[in-house]
Amino acid sequence: MVAAVPPSAVPTAPPEPFVVDRRAIARTQFYLEQLGYQVGAADGVMGKRTKSAIASFRAANAMAKGEEIDGALIDALDLAARQVPEKPADGVPSAAPRIPVVSVPLANASR
Repeated sequence: MVAAVPPSAVPTAPPEPFVVDRRAIARTQFYLEQLGYQVGAADGVMGKRTKSAIASFRAANAMAKGEEIDGALIDALDLAARQVPEKPADGVPSAAPRIPVVSVPLANASR
């Protein structure tokens, strides 16, 4: 039998504040783009299209109104992106970044 630790003995640390940096913005943009929201490139810059897409996503998912990024938004985007069925396009799953692939013959390809 395992003894339970009394709640008063468990150290509790306050949650760390959510920091919105370029990585958080780019992650948000990537998720929004994967979900069909038009934000452009996931460049980590909070522009008008990103703010509009955040507001639209929040409204569509009964979240608090706003254009800001917070932990609840990231969690909701992550959950929504996991529910999107993977649709391979030319062998690349939909969760992969959309990078155009160009086949270019090598100039020195003589044998």
